Amino acid sequence: MVKQARCLVEGSDSATIIEALGPKLNDVVLTNQRIGGISPQLAEVLNFRGIDSLIIAGVATNISVESTALAAVDHGYHVMIAQDACAAATEHIHAASI
Repeated sequence: MVKQARCLVEGSDSATIIEALGPKLNDVVLTNQRIGGISPQLAEVLNFRGIDSLIIAGVATNISVESTALAAVDHGYHVMIAQDACAAATEHIHAASI
């Protein structure tokens, strides 16, 4: 759906990080082109920094959020989903993934 709508294309306005939420001095920004959010690069950064717990938020609770949470658990992370910071096409679909 995202690909067909051409939204969140790297470099486009819809993929720009909002300035108020932008990265700080020691933050790392990674781009991921897959449904699940646990890329080898992210796992490397998290492991290097000793991070073992993740709070996940995002669009498409039933797709990207859920698959990222499952992958994170498979990688051994403690996972929490910020339920009120996620969305899906319908409330029913959202609730089924939470």
